[in-house]
Amino acid sequence: MSTPADPIALIIDDDADTLLLVGEIVRIAGYRAVMTDNFDAAVAYVAQEPKVILLDVVMPNALCDRLVAHLAQRASMVPVLLMSSMGALELEQKRRELVSAGVNAPTVLQKPFWVDALLSALAEALPSGAADHALE
Repeated sequence: MSTPADPIALIIDDDADTLLLVGEIVRIAGYRAVMTDNFDAAVAYVAQEPKVILLDVVMPNALCDRLVAHLAQRASMVPVLLMSSMGALELEQKRRELVSAGVNAPTVLQKPFWVDALLSALAEALPSGAADHALE
């Protein structure tokens, strides 16, 4: 379980169930889960320098695009793991767009995804990060 000293995983999704489930998984993986469904809170949490951001692509009010622009403007290299139920090719295209904009988007998670896929994505994004012990 996580403690206040653990690295932050910022989870941004408009689905409450996804926030709860992904939040619990990242806690087990050794992160302190911070969850939100709105832009202003996401920007405030980005200022806390999370180790990883899990971002739903399809959000109201273009939240994903607005947050990506914010990250690119800050030249943030925090890994952003995109989550979506959109098709695999479309989701990969979105990831490539983020990379072209200067965002560190190493991988995607197509919803619904398995716990192992989330843990693997965390390990890929942070090869020496907190997720390592969860995979042992």
